[in-house]
Parts: sequence; C-alpha cells; structure tokens
Amino acid sequence: MTASARDMGRRLLRLPVRQKALLVWRVLRDDRVPLGAKLVFPGLAAYLATPIDLVPDFIPVLGQLDDILVAGGALWLFARLCPREILEEHLSQLAEGRPPAAATSP
Repeated sequence: MTASARDMGRRLLRLPVRQKALLVWRVLRDDRVPLGAKLVFPGLAAYLATPIDLVPDFIPVLGQLDDILVAGGALWLFARLCPREILEEHLSQLAEGRPPAAATSP
C-alpha cells in the first residue's frame, strides 16, 4: 500500500457518516466512474436487505460479523474499481464544501 493510498484511507475514515454518504452519492452520480464500481453499492444494499445471509443473523456475533465483512469487502472492491483521481477530486471538493463539478465524458 502506497503512502497516498494510506493517506486517502485516513481521510475517508475521518469523515463523518453523513459526509461519507454524500461522497458515495457524488461518486455514484459521476459519469467518469465505471459502471462496475457503481453497481457495488446497490449490490451491497441488496445483500443487506435480503433475508439470505452467508451466516444466519440469529447466530450471535457471527450473524452480524458476516454482514460487516461483506460490507468491508464491498468498500474495498469499490475503492479498487473507482479511479483514484476521481475519488480524490470528490473528497477534496467535499472537504472544501464545494458543489461537485460538472463531469464531462471523454
């Protein structure tokens, strides 16, 4: 892991939950983000909303732990699929309180 990746990870962890949700919303609306990356979050929401789990939720601790692991895996996958420059741009705009810039498709 490079220093810039660690720095971005720290910046993301320091964001309040509301700003993290806003960051996800902004990135999902950006035309430059690949469709595969955009489908990670709806897929995660569908997994968490369905009653089908890897480990049933009625099993103490393990039932919730699998949901946390799947969510962490989804976030990791999104970070790998989303271009870092776009994520950095939105993170900087969010930190400065600027609205998202209009994305132009290449």
